[in-house]
Amino acid sequence: MKTPMSNKSPEMVDALEHMFPGTKAWLNAGLCVNCKKKVNNLGFRNHISEKEYGISGICQPCQDEIFGGD
Repeated sequence: MKTPMSNKSPEMVDALEHMFPGTKAWLNAGLCVNCKKKVNNLGFRNHISEKEYGISGICQPCQDEIFGGD
């Protein structure tokens, strides 16, 4: 599984940290940036959901809540 936000520049990650303090620590601890619960890397419904986690750091249950589940 891809590390969340690893495709973002250090400057972008710093900007996100500035806007949402704690983001780096949550990601480093394997926590969802939305609910702060441990992310189960086997809990993603499909490749798209796993890819979204890599972009945003949001777990499957939170993705379902935010984007609407199947």
